[in-house]
Amino acid sequence: MALAKIGYDTVELNIWPGRDADVAILSPERARSIGQLLKRWDIRPSALMESLKVEKEPAKHKAILEHLRRAANLAHTLAPETPPLVETTLGGGKWDEVKELYQSRLADWAEVGRETKTVMTIKPHRFGAMSRPEHAVELIEKLGKPKWLRMAYDFSHYAHRDMTLVDTIETALPFTSFVAVKDTVMVGGKARFVLPGESGQIDYPRMLKLFHAGGYRGDINC
Repeated sequence: MALAKIGYDTVELNIWPGRDADVAILSPERARSIGQLLKRWDIRPSALMESLKVEKEPAKHKAILEHLRRAANLAHTLAPETPPLVETTLGGGKWDEVKELYQSRLADWAEVGRETKTVMTIKPHRFGAMSRPEHAVELIEKLGKPKWLRMAYDFSHYAHRDMTLVDTIETALPFTSFVAVKDTVMVGGKARFVLPGESGQIDYPRMLKLFHAGGYRGDINC
């Protein structure tokens, strides 16, 4: 209700362990109740936020796939006609050392997406191995550009680095299914995430115009 009164028309739900919408413990009955409440207030669930890691060990990889299936089931329970995507980072390491493992594991993630008809959206993170938009694009292209594997765009992970708004959008745009908007400030030489506008260095109107001009019609998550 509060979100609707502010003026939001979509919402991303955090389904991490311990959160209110923890996918491991959220019952189907409560998920349907949340979906009905969102529909009542004309708010569409646009995404489910995860924080998963690509796992090398087969048993752990299998557990991740089961987790993704649970997230997909939740997505379709919340909004059967327009299920939200599942958004996640992929974990740490050095890119050149892990990208082949990522490619191998993400092939299975994409298959879960195909089976469940749920878009799996990977997010480059400044503290992760996949930290640049071209990293995500490389993975998606090497896997044959699967329909159910896309990427998220969040400039807060590229700010204060050797990347520009224009270049990162140009790289990410063809495969972007979700745009997150937040800011980054440097404190003691370390990046800290803050609310949009706090750094005064990210041109959000230009960002939105570039995405729109490029044909993006997905959600913008603040």
